[in-house]
Amino acid sequence: MSYLPELGTPVRDFRSMELTPEQEQALRNVSESHLEFVRYALSRPAFLTKASYKALHTPDCMSRDPVQSWPTLVDPPLRAELESASVGICRLIKSIPEIVFEFDAQSISEFYRLDLSFIKHFVLGALREQNISGAIGRGDFIKGHEGLWCIEFNIASNLGGLWEALAWEKKIKSLPLIADYLRENGMRTQVTNSFRLMMRHFVNEVIRFGLPVSGPINVAYVLNKTRAELDGEDSKMGKYLADDYRELMHEFTPKMEGELFPCAFDDLNIIDGQLYFAGAPVHLVVECMGGDVPLHVLRCQQRNQLSVYNGPISYLLCNKLNLAVLSELQDSGIFADEDQELIRRHIPWTRKLEAGEVDFHGRKVVLPAFLFENRQNLVLKKSISRSGHDVVVGRYGDLAEWTREIDRAVQEQDWIVQEFVACPPLVYQHGEYGSCPHDVVWGLFVFGDTYGGAFLRMLPKTSKSAVNATLGSSDGIVLELL
Repeated sequence: MSYLPELGTPVRDFRSMELTPEQEQALRNVSESHLEFVRYALSRPAFLTKASYKALHTPDCMSRDPVQSWPTLVDPPLRAELESASVGICRLIKSIPEIVFEFDAQSISEFYRLDLSFIKHFVLGALREQNISGAIGRGDFIKGHEGLWCIEFNIASNLGGLWEALAWEKKIKSLPLIADYLRENGMRTQVTNSFRLMMRHFVNEVIRFGLPVSGPINVAYVLNKTRAELDGEDSKMGKYLADDYRELMHEFTPKMEGELFPCAFDDLNIIDGQLYFAGAPVHLVVECMGGDVPLHVLRCQQRNQLSVYNGPISYLLCNKLNLAVLSELQDSGIFADEDQELIRRHIPWTRKLEAGEVDFHGRKVVLPAFLFENRQNLVLKKSISRSGHDVVVGRYGDLAEWTREIDRAVQEQDWIVQEFVACPPLVYQHGEYGSCPHDVVWGLFVFGDTYGGAFLRMLPKTSKSAVNATLGSSDGIVLELL
């Protein structure tokens, strides 16, 4: 009989859990260090016990979703791969409105199935250089045996995983199991503070584009449309974010000043063309509304009194149809040779779902008939959807659901069909005691053209569903090895 050190609970006849060759290879593809950590964890009862990680599993205003007990150890070569793929694909998506559609409102409206007036007046009408070049986003990737595959890219400001690192780093370092393992193996690690990197990017954008700022650089961080929609947890989180922004300002040389105001749009007012929050001028608006910004705020930006991130351009840049554009045009000559290779390596086969003939890896197939014949290997996604809604994985549903969604997609004309990318079996802690293989999606942040760190979402493979927080996934903490 052995005992769990933290709990004093006896474990009878403990046997170290063994990895299959496929699981070993999946972990090795992350890093040798991560493989060794998982091997070690599987041989120690305390590491397999959820109660050993109590600090991680205590919800707070900064980390409200479930968190996986085991961190993921990323070495410098993998970090470089994550950075190259995410920054490169983000850059290509940002180029689509210009090099594919030439900023033509009619063409954009017809392809994306968006209202022409909205495109003319809110998207293109409010467009300035930094709206595209400085836009922020998060790509969702699967680290497969054959490389890193981008299954979605959300170029928007309402991104999950941005704030949590502020709490995760403190929590993970407070766990004796993890801290002792890292120390005993001589590992120096960090959790990337993605929120601070994002705000640093925004401040640099203010400086680069020469907004008329004579004093502190103030940011309105808009969490909701109305003050009534903000709750107590939002207020607590807002204080953490505001404190972190102040610390960031102290890092600039010469020392700069500024405040971050967590707020709602109805907290903001305009005096003589300048946006204000509680009497303080606002120079940056970060909206968490998926691109929905009041017209009077956009007019301040048009007058060069303000920068809005990301704003209405999100309706184009966050659109899943962009992956269909990249996939279909990769060999068209529109993109440079190195960009064609980037698409080939990281974008799975994706097409706009409409009736007609398309190319599928060199052979002509007809939609939608092809979808019925290959349901097990395909995924349907609506072009603008959030939180896992309107995502149908062929192999996880029944034929009736698949048929119903195909009919809907053909009628609505704003869906994509994408080749299914299998997640390797990455083993993590599971349940009150134990472990199991998980499907894992890597969320990779890009701020402008700068890599902003990673976080994971994961589900046990037995769940047989898309990996998403609304479907019960857990967040995973990435520890970068220094």
